[in-house]
Amino acid sequence: GRLYTFFAYIWRNMNYLVMYQLFLEGMITSYFFAGLQAGTFTVEGLHKIFVEWLKIPESWVGLADAHYTEDYQVPGLSKTIPKEKMTIVHTAHNVAVCLLPLQFLVILVTFPLAKHAWVNRLHPALSKVPGLSWLVSRPTTPNEFADKVMWATAQKREDEMAR
Repeated sequence: GRLYTFFAYIWRNMNYLVMYQLFLEGMITSYFFAGLQAGTFTVEGLHKIFVEWLKIPESWVGLADAHYTEDYQVPGLSKTIPKEKMTIVHTAHNVAVCLLPLQFLVILVTFPLAKHAWVNRLHPALSKVPGLSWLVSRPTTPNEFADKVMWATAQKREDEMAR
């Protein structure tokens, strides 16, 4: 009953959930990147917050792993990213990953409203922009999903009977 309904809801909304989680992770990474680059945050300060105050295991935080000693050469391009900037990006991303449980909590609380905004506001606007059609897929309602499953099952039976 209820457990099936929950998993069916998750299954029907998987694309939206994944996109929303990636959006949140990107926003958190961008926020900490900007703070680290501007000097608002320091790696030592973030380490103190996560490891000492929040008691998150140091291996999960991974701030020590984010130190680059050489400039980063982008594969296939003649672009080099300075080691300082790569260290900041990597550190900001590690912080976002460390906050994954918080991301899931935000998704749990805000997903229905965010999906409503996506489907009813952004979806129609983005579907008209060339090149962004891959971002936009028509949502499948429970009835449409059930109809597709029933149709596929009926087709399979017809094919088997025709043999």
